[in-house]
Amino acid sequence: MSQNQEKQSKKERIPDLSLFNNSMIINASNALGEADKERYKQLGEEMFGSIDFEEGNVLNTYPPPVRESILDIEQQIKDGLHPSDMEVSEKKLVEEIYGKEWYKKWGFTKEDLVEIRG
Repeated sequence: MSQNQEKQSKKERIPDLSLFNNSMIINASNALGEADKERYKQLGEEMFGSIDFEEGNVLNTYPPPVRESILDIEQQIKDGLHPSDMEVSEKKLVEEIYGKEWYKKWGFTKEDLVEIRG
């Protein structure tokens, strides 16, 4: 038996104890509806989207006042704030953080920036 075959055979005998190879987690994930899966995906992106795990770097490190402002604006949008009701400074801040088409992140169109549409 070659060394590679021996390693493979040993791997097959040893159970994978990975946190993600857990039947309870797999069953729970399979039981979630699509809306719940999407929400968990969004939560994961919000919690870990600013971390590059491969390089060990933190991305988008804005100073606390900016971070608090953007989080506040995001929460207001989630709570129903329409882009046409936002202050010019708020629109500029989200544009700086998310780019020129920031409104698409929340399902709005460019026309929604100036008035509430249908």
